[in-house]
Amino acid sequence: MSKNEEIAQRAIVLWLSGIELEEISAIPEVEMIMQRGAIVELDSLPITGPVAQNYQVFSGRSPASFGFFDTLVPHDYSVVAESCGRGVNPKLFPDFLRTVGWTVKYEEKQFSELSNCIEHWIQSVPSSSTCLIVKCVLETPFDSMPLVQALQLAQSWLGETGLVALLSDTHPAFVKSFVNINNFLAEMGILTRKEHDGHIDWSNSLAYFAGHGQLWINLLGRDPQGVVLAFAQ
Repeated sequence: MSKNEEIAQRAIVLWLSGIELEEISAIPEVEMIMQRGAIVELDSLPITGPVAQNYQVFSGRSPASFGFFDTLVPHDYSVVAESCGRGVNPKLFPDFLRTVGWTVKYEEKQFSELSNCIEHWIQSVPSSSTCLIVKCVLETPFDSMPLVQALQLAQSWLGETGLVALLSDTHPAFVKSFVNINNFLAEMGILTRKEHDGHIDWSNSLAYFAGHGQLWINLLGRDPQGVVLAFAQ
């Protein structure tokens, strides 16, 4: 592997929990990333068809998990499923990187420790493809200097071909347990599942749950397999 190829396989993801992009966009180092990179915003969509829910990749959840759609999973989490149907623990983003040979380290640090964490990683990082993910919780107003120092250090090490990414969840919440709403709806007879594969039987389902606490009516004319007819008064 050439030196350029080796540098291209480096990545640092700074997970800034509890703050929105517009609150840090005026910082010159952040503004430069925005101008030279790409901004991706993730919207919650009702899962009624074969639409790819790409935002679930980071938490490892998918529509096939039946009821668990877009939950952020904490580091080293331990949860209790209050209904059946959850299945095995989901694969997380670092797991997917490791399957293709990346060395991945996930850290949860105080905001003031960002630079020290990156510096320690740089000194001990192996020669293989590497990704450091650091999560910290921010509160406004905040001192931008730790973020500025962290970005300068990260970009100096990554060079022109490495990847630095800023990830923000605007409504963070620590997950203590899962309640499978779709299983509850199935027990009430509002939603039905096919016996042979466990998938939703839309032709016999009146409503469904689709992330962020949303209960959706399986509406005729809106949903691909809607069955509920709405009357306007």
